Amino acid sequence: MIKVRDVPYSLWATAVFRWAGARSAIVTVDGRKPVLVTAGKITCGRLFLRCKTIPIEVGAGKDGSLVLGERVFINTGATVESAIDNFINGNDTDVSGEFTNIHTQ
Repeated sequence: MIKVRDVPYSLWATAVFRWAGARSAIVTVDGRKPVLVTAGKITCGRLFLRCKTIPIEVGAGKDGSLVLGERVFINTGATVESAIDNFINGNDTDVSGEFTNIHTQ
């Protein structure tokens, strides 16, 4: 259940992904505004970002490609970024460790 106070960040995150040319479903944000890197190619299904204490960084660099499946959960402080290579994360994935860093170069 999304809280009313989180609706602006959820709408913002969905809009930023789509304006950058990303093919994405609704992005739900719980907590703070995430850091979105939109220079590369991004495809994602239903994405849930939990940014309670520390924002999440997610996206693709200039030469990168990030593919996130359906129902992907990313927890506080995590970084999921594809700088140069392709990174594919499947359906029903939980990146739940706080401060998890997945970064391709």
